[in-house]
Amino acid sequence: MAKHRTATSTAGSTDRRFERPHRPAGLRAANHAGWVLRRVRAGALSLDPDELVATARARTRLDDLDLPSYRRPPSSTTASFPEPLAVLTRSLEQEADLTPAGRYFAREQIISSLSNRLALAEVLAREPGIASSELAPAIVIVGLPRSGTTLLQHLMARDPAHRVLHHWEAARPAAPRGPAADLAAQRATARSLRLLDYLAPDARVLHPVDALEPTECVTLFSNSFASLELATMHQVPSYLRWCLDHDLADAYREYGVQLRVLQSRERRPRWLLKCPAHLFWVDQLLEVLPDATVVQIHRDPLEVLGSFCSLSAVLCGIGSDRVDLQAIGERWAPAWAEGLARMDRTRAQWPQARFVDVDYRRLLADPLATVAGVYDRCGLALTDLARVRMGQFLATHVQHAGGVHRYSLEQFGLDADQERARFATFRA
Repeated sequence: MAKHRTATSTAGSTDRRFERPHRPAGLRAANHAGWVLRRVRAGALSLDPDELVATARARTRLDDLDLPSYRRPPSSTTASFPEPLAVLTRSLEQEADLTPAGRYFAREQIISSLSNRLALAEVLAREPGIASSELAPAIVIVGLPRSGTTLLQHLMARDPAHRVLHHWEAARPAAPRGPAADLAAQRATARSLRLLDYLAPDARVLHPVDALEPTECVTLFSNSFASLELATMHQVPSYLRWCLDHDLADAYREYGVQLRVLQSRERRPRWLLKCPAHLFWVDQLLEVLPDATVVQIHRDPLEVLGSFCSLSAVLCGIGSDRVDLQAIGERWAPAWAEGLARMDRTRAQWPQARFVDVDYRRLLADPLATVAGVYDRCGLALTDLARVRMGQFLATHVQHAGGVHRYSLEQFGLDADQERARFATFRA
């Protein structure tokens, strides 16, 4: 029986002060220079949506930001992004308490997403057949963050029949393809991840990422500005609430369009995707991916809440000197409870054959047997080649190899008894 190796857990220790962000010398200098720059040049770090759009258009020398919608004629477009972009920038201005460096990073992130929209629109105008092409069947892994979704995704990604979304592709889904272009994109993404390591070394301990490995498709939703990734990286409660209060149908249609663009560059028998945020919008997901099977991993919410909140605190600390740990807990505990409730309601409305359940404890105890069970439920054959590659991954991969993750519910103002009551139905 192949077991997944994991470092000794010390969850519950409170020696990590997440409210005191890591500040390397270079970042301190950048913040100081930024304060001076803002005094000298008003608007030097502007988050005004119109200015951001103009900057993206100037950098790319492209103009069209509208993407053809899923299952609509290629001439039909949707311009759904202005509203969430306005909500995001307003929330960043009023709630995120950004340093100058934080404003710069947020600004560049938004300009990058706008640039991706411009590049996607240009590809779709040049190759209009992509927008109406059929997507390959998909397996989509969902579950609470920190519940083993990444482990299962990385294991199943070893099967060459699976088309995955690599980190470097998610960063620029419409970038030119070819050996030289792909290598340049991979190196650029690796440089960005090295910068993240410098700015927030704890992030790699909490959630290791690699330019060549699969990533969450939540990153593609940032190009529609309707992404829980943005709400995790910044203290933007009103933006998070906006996302949760909308069905995100347009964003999911644009998600489907982006998958089509990526599929046109490399197609395999089926997609393998992963995103905890899909819990909130599985109905929209299944409309966009009508042949998808959803694999839901189950882990005790009390074991993941503190871990997720600590990851959000570390990421928020890149752009802000004042991270409100209690506010992070107050935002995300009820949010993830809402996500699980929505998932339950959606599952009640769809055929149960569309869903596969995985127990986190069994996944860790016997990963290969768990994967074999998923394949069986999906009606797929687990080939010898795929099994060998998965075994090789397990032999070389150690969870938390970069360090030990220390956190507690109490650090984020969360009471264990209250959280047991909040998640009672799911825990039962």
